[in-house]
Amino acid sequence: MLRLAAARLESQVCYSEIENDMPLNETDKTWIRQEIQNALKRQGRGKVIGFIKDWSGIGGCVAILIFILLQWTAYVEFRTQTNDRLGVIEKGLTTLQLQSQISLPQAAFGDSMRIVVLYWILQRKTKRLMPF
Repeated sequence: MLRLAAARLESQVCYSEIENDMPLNETDKTWIRQEIQNALKRQGRGKVIGFIKDWSGIGGCVAILIFILLQWTAYVEFRTQTNDRLGVIEKGLTTLQLQSQISLPQAAFGDSMRIVVLYWILQRKTKRLMPF
């Protein structure tokens, strides 16, 4: 058994030495290229599947880009309408706040005015909008 394993090992070593020393001629190289091309050719359903594999990534990127471009206009319209509506709401709230302050008695109005002035001073020093 040991002799058989040694004989196999020797034959492999000798074969690999011969293989490394023998250069390929042009006909062998041409034959190898042709066999590789034949093996890589797609036939039947393989052509369709290969086309899908080759172009699915690019097609997906194009679809995402089209989706983003089409949704961008809807997003801009939404932001514009939202900003307009918020502006109208803020104006209405400011008017209501002023009306509620005017309707206060004189003592309560003075206290509220001091709070508003302090809030305004604090806001200018920190340069941040703070909740009231």
